[in-house]
Amino acid sequence: GRKRFRLFRPGDHDCLYARGAADPGAPHVSQIEDTSAGADLMERFPRFATAAARSLDVELGPGDALLVPRWWWHETYALSDGHAVNWWFEPRKPRPVQ
Repeated sequence: GRKRFRLFRPGDHDCLYARGAADPGAPHVSQIEDTSAGADLMERFPRFATAAARSLDVELGPGDALLVPRWWWHETYALSDGHAVNWWFEPRKPRPVQ
């Protein structure tokens, strides 16, 4: 299927209204649920306009891949039916030698 990503720069963190301590299960997730909500969105989240102006839009098709760099925020839209696989690249903790 096809999917659209909207990428937001790490430096725009303060413009993306993270949930923070109010949501201990997902403090890194934005309070903004749909960035296409229009004027009401800009009224509720005025700093978002800065991040939106600097965002990057990417459309992926079958067989495409996208590496989202660490600390980049992203939003996704499914443009057609399909499947997606996410892989988090986290450094491994060293195991003690036995």
